[in-house]
Amino acid sequence: MGSTSSKPRWSRRVPALEGRIRAAIVLLAVCGSFVAVLVSLGAGGPRPAATVQVSMLANSFSPSMVTINVGDTVTWTNTDSATHTATANAGLWDSGNVQAGGTFSHTFTQSGTFTYFCAIHGFQGTVVVNSGSTTSSSSTTSSSSTTTTTTQGTSTFVDVPQGSAFFTAIEGLAGAAIINGYDLPGGLKEFRPQNNVARAQFAKMIVGALAIPVVPNAPMPFTDVGRDANGYPADFVAAAYNNNITQGQTPTLFAPFANVVRGQVTTLVVRALQQLFPGDLQDPPAGYQNTWGTAFSNIHGPLARIAEYNGLLAGLPLTGASSDPWGPMSRGEVAQVLWNTMQLID
Repeated sequence: MGSTSSKPRWSRRVPALEGRIRAAIVLLAVCGSFVAVLVSLGAGGPRPAATVQVSMLANSFSPSMVTINVGDTVTWTNTDSATHTATANAGLWDSGNVQAGGTFSHTFTQSGTFTYFCAIHGFQGTVVVNSGSTTSSSSTTSSSSTTTTTTQGTSTFVDVPQGSAFFTAIEGLAGAAIINGYDLPGGLKEFRPQNNVARAQFAKMIVGALAIPVVPNAPMPFTDVGRDANGYPADFVAAAYNNNITQGQTPTLFAPFANVVRGQVTTLVVRALQQLFPGDLQDPPAGYQNTWGTAFSNIHGPLARIAEYNGLLAGLPLTGASSDPWGPMSRGEVAQVLWNTMQLID
Protein backbone atom coordinates (compact mmCIF):
# COMPACT_ATOMS: atom_id res chain seq x y z
CA MET A 1 0.00 0.00 0.00
CA GLY A 2 1.51 3.31 -1.01
CA SER A 3 1.20 6.58 0.82
CA THR A 4 -1.62 8.91 -0.20
CA SER A 5 -2.28 12.56 0.39
CA SER A 6 -5.60 14.37 0.54
CA LYS A 7 -6.42 17.94 -0.45
CA PRO A 8 -9.30 19.98 0.96
CA ARG A 9 -12.33 20.15 -1.33
CA TRP A 10 -15.16 22.64 -1.50
CA SER A 11 -18.57 21.07 -2.05
CA ARG A 12 -20.02 24.44 -3.11
CA ARG A 13 -18.82 28.00 -3.56
CA VAL A 14 -20.39 30.90 -1.68
CA PRO A 15 -19.79 34.33 -3.31
CA ALA A 16 -19.04 36.08 -0.04
CA LEU A 17 -16.56 33.41 0.89
CA GLU A 18 -14.89 33.65 -2.52
CA GLY A 19 -14.37 37.33 -1.87
CA ARG A 20 -12.66 36.59 1.45
CA ILE A 21 -10.38 34.04 -0.25
CA ARG A 22 -9.44 36.51 -3.02
CA ALA A 23 -8.68 39.14 -0.39
CA ALA A 24 -6.50 36.68 1.47
CA ILE A 25 -4.58 35.85 -1.72
CA VAL A 26 -3.99 39.54 -2.40
CA LEU A 27 -2.74 39.98 1.15
CA LEU A 28 -0.35 37.04 0.64
CA ALA A 29 1.02 38.53 -2.57
CA VAL A 30 1.54 41.96 -1.02
CA CYS A 31 2.89 41.00 2.37
CA GLY A 32 4.36 37.57 1.69
CA SER A 33 2.90 36.38 4.98
CA PHE A 34 1.35 32.94 5.15
CA VAL A 35 0.45 33.58 8.79
CA ALA A 36 -1.66 36.58 7.78
CA VAL A 37 -3.68 34.38 5.43
CA LEU A 38 -4.36 31.88 8.18
CA VAL A 39 -5.50 34.61 10.55
CA SER A 40 -7.81 36.19 7.94
CA LEU A 41 -9.47 32.82 7.34
CA GLY A 42 -9.80 32.08 11.03
CA ALA A 43 -7.33 29.17 11.09
CA GLY A 44 -6.62 27.58 14.45
CA GLY A 45 -7.29 24.52 16.57
CA PRO A 46 -5.32 21.27 16.47
CA ARG A 47 -2.21 21.05 14.32
CA PRO A 48 -2.46 19.20 10.98
CA ALA A 49 -1.72 15.51 11.01
CA ALA A 50 1.84 14.72 9.93
CA THR A 51 3.53 11.99 7.94
CA VAL A 52 7.01 10.90 8.99
CA GLN A 53 9.34 8.86 6.85
CA VAL A 54 11.20 5.67 7.74
CA SER A 55 13.63 3.99 5.35
CA MET A 56 13.99 0.24 5.02
CA LEU A 57 17.71 -0.46 4.76
CA ALA A 58 19.63 -3.71 4.30
CA ASN A 59 19.62 -4.58 8.00
CA SER A 60 17.74 -1.82 9.83
CA PHE A 61 14.96 0.73 9.81
CA SER A 62 16.20 4.33 9.70
CA PRO A 63 15.44 5.92 12.06
CA SER A 64 14.81 2.86 14.21
CA MET A 65 12.55 4.85 16.57
CA VAL A 66 10.15 7.69 15.75
CA THR A 67 7.88 9.66 18.06
CA ILE A 68 4.60 11.00 16.68
CA ASN A 69 1.12 12.05 17.84
CA VAL A 70 -2.23 10.28 17.51
CA GLY A 71 -3.53 10.88 14.00
CA ASP A 72 -0.08 10.98 12.41
CA THR A 73 1.07 8.57 9.70
CA VAL A 74 4.33 6.69 9.30
CA THR A 75 5.41 5.86 5.75
CA TRP A 76 8.05 3.19 5.22
CA THR A 77 10.04 3.36 1.97
CA ASN A 78 12.20 0.45 0.84
CA THR A 79 15.46 2.07 -0.24
CA ASP A 80 17.23 -1.28 -0.37
CA SER A 81 17.47 -3.73 -3.27
CA ALA A 82 16.01 -6.59 -1.20
CA THR A 83 12.37 -7.07 -0.18
CA HIS A 84 11.41 -6.11 3.39
CA THR A 85 8.33 -5.87 5.60
CA ALA A 86 7.14 -3.62 8.42
CA THR A 87 5.20 -6.01 10.62
CA ALA A 88 3.81 -4.96 14.01
CA ASN A 89 4.74 -7.29 16.87
CA ALA A 90 1.22 -7.16 18.28
CA GLY A 91 -0.54 -7.52 14.93
CA LEU A 92 -1.69 -3.88 14.55
CA TRP A 93 -0.38 -3.64 10.99
CA ASP A 94 1.53 -5.68 8.42
CA SER A 95 2.89 -4.22 5.23
CA GLY A 96 3.35 -7.54 3.50
CA ASN A 97 6.31 -7.72 1.15
CA VAL A 98 7.54 -4.27 0.13
CA GLN A 99 9.67 -4.46 -2.98
CA ALA A 100 12.63 -2.18 -3.71
CA GLY A 101 11.34 1.38 -4.13
CA GLY A 102 7.93 0.51 -2.69
CA THR A 103 6.18 2.21 0.22
CA PHE A 104 3.73 1.32 2.96
CA SER A 105 1.83 3.70 5.27
CA HIS A 106 -0.06 3.29 8.53
CA THR A 107 -2.01 5.96 10.44
CA PHE A 108 -1.91 5.64 14.23
CA THR A 109 -5.24 6.21 15.98
CA GLN A 110 -4.22 5.36 19.55
CA SER A 111 -1.36 6.32 21.84
CA GLY A 112 1.22 3.85 23.05
CA THR A 113 4.57 2.31 22.18
CA PHE A 114 4.49 -0.04 19.21
CA THR A 115 7.35 -2.27 18.10
CA TYR A 116 7.63 -3.86 14.68
CA PHE A 117 10.11 -5.90 12.68
CA CYS A 118 11.04 -7.06 9.22
CA ALA A 119 9.50 -10.53 8.99
CA ILE A 120 12.11 -11.52 6.41
CA HIS A 121 15.31 -10.33 8.08
CA GLY A 122 14.31 -9.83 11.73
CA PHE A 123 15.57 -6.28 12.40
CA GLN A 124 13.27 -4.10 14.49
CA GLY A 125 11.88 -0.60 14.95
CA THR A 126 9.67 1.33 17.36
CA VAL A 127 6.92 3.93 16.97
CA VAL A 128 6.06 5.95 20.08
CA VAL A 129 2.64 7.62 19.75
CA ASN A 130 1.82 10.47 22.11
CA SER A 131 -1.76 11.60 22.69
CA GLY A 132 -1.36 15.01 20.99
CA SER A 133 -4.32 16.41 19.06
CA THR A 134 -4.27 16.50 15.25
CA THR A 135 -6.65 17.19 12.38
CA SER A 136 -7.03 14.58 9.69
CA SER A 137 -7.79 16.79 6.67
CA SER A 138 -4.19 17.45 5.70
CA SER A 139 -0.73 16.07 6.20
CA THR A 140 2.86 17.17 5.88
CA THR A 141 5.74 14.95 4.83
CA SER A 142 9.37 15.18 5.85
CA SER A 143 11.66 13.51 3.32
CA SER A 144 14.87 13.45 5.33
CA SER A 145 14.05 13.45 9.03
CA THR A 146 11.28 12.70 11.47
CA THR A 147 9.34 15.14 13.58
CA THR A 148 9.69 14.20 17.24
CA THR A 149 7.54 15.41 20.09
CA THR A 150 7.70 15.03 23.85
CA THR A 151 5.05 15.03 26.49
CA GLN A 152 4.26 18.57 27.57
CA GLY A 153 4.04 19.77 31.15
CA THR A 154 6.27 20.39 34.12
CA SER A 155 8.79 17.70 35.00
CA THR A 156 8.06 16.01 38.33
CA PHE A 157 11.71 15.21 38.95
CA VAL A 158 14.61 17.63 38.59
CA ASP A 159 16.86 14.90 37.18
CA VAL A 160 14.35 13.80 34.51
CA PRO A 161 13.74 16.88 32.34
CA GLN A 162 11.56 16.80 29.25
CA GLY A 163 13.28 15.06 26.38
CA SER A 164 15.39 12.80 28.58
CA ALA A 165 15.33 9.03 28.33
CA PHE A 166 12.20 7.42 29.82
CA PHE A 167 10.60 10.83 30.49
CA THR A 168 7.11 9.85 29.34
CA ALA A 169 7.19 6.57 31.28
CA ILE A 170 8.48 8.14 34.48
CA GLU A 171 5.96 10.99 34.33
CA GLY A 172 3.17 8.51 33.64
CA LEU A 173 4.03 6.37 36.64
CA ALA A 174 4.41 9.43 38.85
CA GLY A 175 1.02 10.72 37.72
CA ALA A 176 -0.53 7.38 38.63
CA ALA A 177 1.11 7.53 42.09
CA ILE A 178 3.08 4.36 41.40
CA ILE A 179 6.43 6.07 42.03
CA ASN A 180 7.30 9.11 44.09
CA GLY A 181 11.08 9.47 43.94
CA TYR A 182 13.37 10.99 46.54
CA ASP A 183 12.65 14.24 48.39
CA LEU A 184 15.09 17.15 48.14
CA PRO A 185 15.20 20.45 50.06
CA GLY A 186 12.76 23.07 48.82
CA GLY A 187 10.05 20.59 47.89
CA LEU A 188 11.99 19.24 44.89
CA LYS A 189 12.26 15.58 43.94
CA GLU A 190 14.75 13.33 42.18
CA PHE A 191 13.97 10.04 40.51
CA ARG A 192 17.58 8.84 40.06
CA PRO A 193 16.81 6.88 36.89
CA GLN A 194 20.28 5.32 36.68
CA ASN A 195 20.06 3.67 40.12
CA ASN A 196 19.48 -0.05 40.29
CA VAL A 197 16.15 -1.46 41.49
CA ALA A 198 15.93 -3.80 44.46
CA ARG A 199 13.63 -6.80 44.26
CA ALA A 200 11.39 -5.38 46.99
CA GLN A 201 11.12 -2.06 45.14
CA PHE A 202 10.14 -3.84 41.94
CA ALA A 203 7.47 -5.82 43.78
CA LYS A 204 5.90 -2.57 44.94
CA MET A 205 6.13 -1.02 41.47
CA ILE A 206 4.58 -3.92 39.57
CA VAL A 207 1.79 -4.32 42.12
CA GLY A 208 0.98 -0.63 41.65
CA ALA A 209 1.24 -0.71 37.85
CA LEU A 210 -1.19 -3.64 37.60
CA ALA A 211 -3.51 -2.29 40.33
CA ILE A 212 -3.19 -5.49 42.36
CA PRO A 213 -4.97 -5.21 45.72
CA VAL A 214 -2.60 -5.08 48.69
CA VAL A 215 -3.87 -6.90 51.78
CA PRO A 216 -2.18 -5.85 55.05
CA ASN A 217 -0.38 -8.70 56.79
CA ALA A 218 -1.23 -11.20 54.06
CA PRO A 219 0.57 -14.52 54.52
CA MET A 220 3.69 -15.39 52.53
CA PRO A 221 6.52 -17.89 53.04
CA PHE A 222 9.50 -15.51 52.97
CA THR A 223 11.27 -15.06 56.29
CA ASP A 224 13.69 -12.34 55.16
CA VAL A 225 11.08 -9.68 54.27
CA GLY A 226 10.31 -7.10 56.93
CA ARG A 227 7.44 -4.65 57.28
CA ASP A 228 7.55 -0.96 58.18
CA ALA A 229 4.67 1.14 59.53
CA ASN A 230 3.23 1.36 55.99
CA GLY A 231 3.52 -2.36 55.31
CA TYR A 232 6.54 -2.01 53.02
CA PRO A 233 7.88 -4.20 51.62
CA ALA A 234 6.14 -7.24 53.11
CA ASP A 235 2.59 -6.42 52.01
CA PHE A 236 3.69 -5.72 48.42
CA VAL A 237 5.87 -8.81 48.20
CA ALA A 238 2.98 -10.85 49.56
CA ALA A 239 0.64 -9.36 46.93
CA ALA A 240 3.08 -10.32 44.16
CA TYR A 241 3.59 -13.79 45.60
CA ASN A 242 -0.09 -14.52 46.16
CA ASN A 243 -0.83 -13.52 42.55
CA ASN A 244 1.80 -15.97 41.26
CA ILE A 245 4.09 -13.20 40.00
CA THR A 246 7.15 -13.97 42.11
CA GLN A 247 8.34 -17.22 43.61
CA GLY A 248 11.33 -15.93 45.54
CA GLN A 249 14.93 -17.06 45.25
CA THR A 250 14.20 -20.09 47.43
CA PRO A 251 10.95 -21.37 48.94
CA THR A 252 11.60 -19.28 52.08
CA LEU A 253 13.92 -16.45 50.95
CA PHE A 254 13.02 -13.48 48.76
CA ALA A 255 16.29 -11.46 48.94
CA PRO A 256 14.41 -8.14 49.04
CA PHE A 257 17.49 -5.92 48.78
CA ALA A 258 19.22 -7.76 45.94
CA ASN A 259 19.16 -6.04 42.54
CA VAL A 260 16.49 -7.23 40.16
CA VAL A 261 18.05 -8.11 36.79
CA ARG A 262 16.69 -7.58 33.29
CA GLY A 263 15.78 -11.20 32.69
CA GLN A 264 13.90 -11.36 35.97
CA VAL A 265 11.95 -8.17 35.18
CA THR A 266 10.78 -9.52 31.83
CA THR A 267 9.82 -12.84 33.42
CA LEU A 268 7.86 -11.20 36.23
CA VAL A 269 5.99 -8.88 33.88
CA VAL A 270 5.10 -11.63 31.39
CA ARG A 271 4.11 -13.97 34.20
CA ALA A 272 1.89 -11.28 35.71
CA LEU A 273 0.13 -10.59 32.41
CA GLN A 274 -0.39 -14.28 31.74
CA GLN A 275 -1.93 -14.72 35.19
CA LEU A 276 -4.00 -11.55 35.44
CA PHE A 277 -4.69 -10.57 31.82
CA PRO A 278 -4.89 -13.83 29.87
CA GLY A 279 -5.10 -13.27 26.13
CA ASP A 280 -3.40 -9.86 26.13
CA LEU A 281 -0.02 -11.31 25.14
CA GLN A 282 0.45 -12.80 21.69
CA ASP A 283 2.83 -15.65 20.91
CA PRO A 284 5.70 -14.70 18.59
CA PRO A 285 5.76 -16.35 15.17
CA ALA A 286 8.19 -19.20 14.65
CA GLY A 287 10.81 -17.08 12.88
CA TYR A 288 10.86 -14.22 15.38
CA GLN A 289 14.27 -13.57 16.97
CA ASN A 290 14.44 -11.35 20.06
CA THR A 291 17.47 -9.17 20.74
CA TRP A 292 18.79 -11.13 23.73
CA GLY A 293 17.98 -14.51 22.28
CA THR A 294 16.71 -17.30 24.50
CA ALA A 295 19.86 -19.35 25.21
CA PHE A 296 20.80 -17.36 28.30
CA SER A 297 18.12 -19.12 30.38
CA ASN A 298 15.61 -21.87 29.69
CA ILE A 299 13.22 -20.04 32.05
CA HIS A 300 13.82 -16.35 31.38
CA GLY A 301 14.84 -16.62 27.69
CA PRO A 302 11.49 -17.67 26.20
CA LEU A 303 9.64 -15.12 28.34
CA ALA A 304 12.03 -12.33 27.25
CA ARG A 305 11.16 -13.27 23.65
CA ILE A 306 7.45 -12.92 24.42
CA ALA A 307 8.06 -9.61 26.20
CA GLU A 308 9.97 -8.04 23.33
CA TYR A 309 7.55 -9.29 20.69
CA ASN A 310 4.61 -7.68 22.54
CA GLY A 311 6.36 -4.31 22.92
CA LEU A 312 7.06 -4.58 26.64
CA LEU A 313 10.74 -3.75 26.07
CA ALA A 314 10.12 -0.96 23.56
CA GLY A 315 12.17 2.14 24.21
CA LEU A 316 14.90 0.24 26.07
CA PRO A 317 18.51 0.05 24.92
CA LEU A 318 18.79 -3.72 24.51
CA THR A 319 22.27 -3.74 23.00
CA GLY A 320 25.68 -2.49 24.11
CA ALA A 321 25.87 -1.93 27.85
CA SER A 322 22.26 -3.13 28.22
CA SER A 323 22.73 -6.36 26.29
CA ASP A 324 23.28 -8.55 29.36
CA PRO A 325 19.97 -10.02 30.54
CA TRP A 326 21.70 -10.91 33.82
CA GLY A 327 22.70 -7.30 34.46
CA PRO A 328 20.76 -5.09 36.91
CA MET A 329 17.92 -3.08 35.42
CA SER A 330 17.89 0.63 36.24
CA ARG A 331 14.97 2.56 37.67
CA GLY A 332 14.46 4.32 34.35
CA GLU A 333 14.39 1.04 32.44
CA VAL A 334 11.97 -0.52 34.92
CA ALA A 335 9.70 2.51 34.62
CA GLN A 336 9.68 2.10 30.82
CA VAL A 337 8.82 -1.62 31.03
CA LEU A 338 5.97 -0.97 33.46
CA TRP A 339 4.67 1.94 31.39
CA ASN A 340 4.69 -0.26 28.29
CA THR A 341 2.80 -2.87 30.29
CA MET A 342 0.17 -0.37 31.37
CA GLN A 343 -0.33 0.77 27.77
CA LEU A 344 -0.80 -2.82 26.67
CA ILE A 345 -3.49 -3.66 29.21
CA ASP A 346 -5.24 -0.33 28.59
